[in-house]
Amino acid sequence: MIETHINTILINQVHNILYRVQNTHLVIREIHLHFNKSISNTSSKAYLGQINKFSNFFIPLLDSGQAYVITNLNRLVSSNDPRSLERCVKRIYSHGKTDYSDDLRKLRADNADILSVITNYRMNTFAHLGTIKEDSANSISEKQYIKLFCDVKIFATKLASEYDLILHFESDEESDSIAHTHQLLQALLRSDLKESDQDSALNIESLYLEGRKKWFDQ
Repeated sequence: MIETHINTILINQVHNILYRVQNTHLVIREIHLHFNKSISNTSSKAYLGQINKFSNFFIPLLDSGQAYVITNLNRLVSSNDPRSLERCVKRIYSHGKTDYSDDLRKLRADNADILSVITNYRMNTFAHLGTIKEDSANSISEKQYIKLFCDVKIFATKLASEYDLILHFESDEESDSIAHTHQLLQALLRSDLKESDQDSALNIESLYLEGRKKWFDQ
């Protein structure tokens, strides 16, 4: 009974970390999309103006957010940290339940490229700030992030099922993190325009939302 209680607490801790990490990643991604010229030249210029205007807020947010996402993904997936998938697997198996070791090895193998970058960043870059290489973390594609998050959520759900736990995850497009980030940038844009130019802000928003949809449909 005590072992079951401890393991359910551990699984819930892992779920909470993963939930926050994914939401942080979505905030970072959404900010980057707002000044991505591939979305729209017009909207990217307008939103970049706001990001530059408040750069002492946005730059630390982007830098710290990226570090938070990468270090916690490394802890969850690649390490034997007290609050990691590996520790969950070991505790569940020692409790006489399913052995998920092979599933974890497959998850790591299927996401080997992104996990290699994440581990390198955590061990060699983040741990030694004097040797930061900006391109190391930026080499990770959005498709790699999406696949890793999807695989980890499926795996965590399997672990939770051993104790009849239900884990809640928001879908990318339903996430409040995305909606709130866009609302913030749109509010900054509107506040910068004269009342007579509010139609311009709406037009910029429409260009962004249309371009964003096409970008994800590719």
